[in-house]
Amino acid sequence: TRCGKSETVKSLVHHYKMGEIVTGENVSYAGLVGGLQQTQKRWSITWGKIPLNDRRALVIDEVSGMSLDDIARMSGIRSSGIAEISKIQTERTLARTRLLWVSNPRAARPLNTYDTGEQVIRELIGKPEDIARFDYCMMVSTNEVPLSVVNQRQPEKFSHKFTSALCHELIMWIWSRTKEQVIFQDATTEACLDYANEFSQQYSSSLPLVEPNEQRIKFARLAAAVAGRFFSTEDGTNLLVRPEHVGVAAKLLRRWYDNTNFNYRFFSELKLKELDLIPED
Repeated sequence: TRCGKSETVKSLVHHYKMGEIVTGENVSYAGLVGGLQQTQKRWSITWGKIPLNDRRALVIDEVSGMSLDDIARMSGIRSSGIAEISKIQTERTLARTRLLWVSNPRAARPLNTYDTGEQVIRELIGKPEDIARFDYCMMVSTNEVPLSVVNQRQPEKFSHKFTSALCHELIMWIWSRTKEQVIFQDATTEACLDYANEFSQQYSSSLPLVEPNEQRIKFARLAAAVAGRFFSTEDGTNLLVRPEHVGVAAKLLRRWYDNTNFNYRFFSELKLKELDLIPED
């Protein structure tokens, strides 16, 4: 707690001038997805924040304030990108919303008191199928930035090249690409498959962030995001996803998953050793 998570996402939303922030402690399932309202004996559906931000971004802060049941009920909308309410009347609407989840551990414990990040994620999110729907997770602890840096009297100044206006234009350009305008080279597809095989061997699916059946898709999504961030285009229209963009995505995942606060690699090694101890039939 008090590491600047909320302030960081607020600054990002302000800088990119895109997205909306809701707080898990103050929002219900109906507030996120939608619900029925009765007005003068007539029922009507009011859609929540996720459908209202279709093809945009939504930050859910303080996820620990949400119940595990509410998170589990969101599985369908997160998987299909469609919000559906079946009560007195049934309605469906698109909800292809980019979600960023931010939270402290659900228990009142510092992050560095857990053995691995796997314990934190299971406690916070709950069911494996809900964990598997995240493209990635990362852990941030108080000891990652030295106090000498936090409390320096004259912080180092940098020239600001990525201005708010430029970042907003870039995001708008990325989000306006159609599927026909996102082009994967053959070598990029091969890189997604190769890294997926490599990660599936190194990271255990007992924590389903790296799931062998889906990791290639996650690499494709992350590589497209990296390509967009670097404005990878030759004609200003098509987004060209190259093999090196997959490499950047893999490097980022390794940095986050091998972090001493997460210890996903260590957790995976323990799981592999457990399998070695199981006698064969």
